[in-house]
Amino acid sequence: MTELIECPICKKPIASSVKRCPGCGARLSKTQKFNARRVDADGNQVIPKSRRIVCKKCKTVYDMAEDRCPNCGEKNSSWKIGCLVILAVCVFIGFLFSKLPEPATDTAAAEKSKTEISYKVEKTKGQQNFISISKEDVTEEKLELLGEKLKKKYSNPVQVFIFDDAEIAKAWPLENDNPEAEKHFVGLYWNAGKRHDFKIMLDGMNGKAKTIEYKKEVREEDELPPRYSRQLPGIIVDMDGTAFIITNNSGAALTNLQLIINQNDSSRKQYTCKVEQIDNNRKYSVGMLLFANSKNEVFNPLALKVVSFSIYSDQGYAVFNTSY
Repeated sequence: MTELIECPICKKPIASSVKRCPGCGARLSKTQKFNARRVDADGNQVIPKSRRIVCKKCKTVYDMAEDRCPNCGEKNSSWKIGCLVILAVCVFIGFLFSKLPEPATDTAAAEKSKTEISYKVEKTKGQQNFISISKEDVTEEKLELLGEKLKKKYSNPVQVFIFDDAEIAKAWPLENDNPEAEKHFVGLYWNAGKRHDFKIMLDGMNGKAKTIEYKKEVREEDELPPRYSRQLPGIIVDMDGTAFIITNNSGAALTNLQLIINQNDSSRKQYTCKVEQIDNNRKYSVGMLLFANSKNEVFNPLALKVVSFSIYSDQGYAVFNTSY
């Protein structure tokens, strides 16, 4: 049997299932239908059992949709009970969610970022690679991780120039002196066969450098051997502005060499670099950034001038010596 309600506009009995009143044409919402009086075909009020409430004051039975008792005017308090029930349900659901374990994604990501560093190879030129890292990774701890990463990657002779700016890495070496660009030079990794060195330069090319010698934990100071002259024929050295190109046509391999820039110039500091071996009939490129003085300051070819260059053997003989 279809339930009848009283149209809230024209007060005529209509079916509760209709969307519009057939009498006045008013559109009825679900809320209006729920709160409308239930009536019979003659318009007399009918209160279904599910909607009956009893007035606490006069005990009159009336529809729960009424906000007050039609007999004594006592305010309907049933809505308060409904609100309390809804509030209790919300509190209970909130309590259940509070007991769920919190996701550890942020913590895990933060811990992972402390132990990882990524880089991108921007340019390769012979045995020289120019890579870039993010500025956030320019810390001593992160660069030490990068050194270990490069050590595992490269087994052949290689020089890796590290920058915190991709565009500068692509344009290096620069034609003109550019102090601002040199600040983005943050590291130099060198793998020369048995020797692995990594210079960390947090303050740029002209700042102090920390040198990591992977074969020993503490790097000993370079001790210069006594200087004698016994130059070998067949040793050719060319300079391209940022590196020395050494050709060995002496007929024998050269081992345990010490290379020195500006040795005899009293007005300038001398810079040294060690090379394990240069085989016969081979060319060997040694970047000037691999040279450092006694204070561990790196030679900057853009800011400093090469006055002389010498190569000494492990016996203290100068197998090559020239001035520029």
